Amino acid sequence: MPELAISKPPSRAFLTFRSSGRLYGLEIAQVREVSMHMDFTPVLQAPSLVRGLANLRSRIYLVLDAGMALGGASGSCTSESRLIVLHESIAKNLGILVEQGGDIIQVPIGQIEDADHAEAENASTQLTPTYVVALCKLEGDMMMVIDPGRIVSALETAIR
Repeated sequence: MPELAISKPPSRAFLTFRSSGRLYGLEIAQVREVSMHMDFTPVLQAPSLVRGLANLRSRIYLVLDAGMALGGASGSCTSESRLIVLHESIAKNLGILVEQGGDIIQVPIGQIEDADHAEAENASTQLTPTYVVALCKLEGDMMMVIDPGRIVSALETAIR
């Protein structure tokens, strides 16, 4: 008897993290690795969103504070904190310190809404800042998908 193939709806993979109590996601292809490394060297006269420099396997990374980068308060380092190192196609040697995170989830395409579309529907309120590119309706939560390239651009502007 032939087996029936069960097809799953198309989905996208995200690395999730929390900052200031909100759930965020990065496309998994934008992430190089997730580390528990929390030893940073401060950078004098750097913008407030720069947490410092981290040495991971003899490679130096500039570390941004997700809380500050995403418009909230600076996060603290705890046992749940993670350093998300971005893929080199986004930025060379750059990581984002998050309060907690590291889970990878698959979200069906039907649960993902373009942020520009959501903003147009809710024009009277500032629903999403400019770094948010999509919203994902999850069971019991809403995940904001961010574009790390936009955070890198904001850093470049702050440095100038």
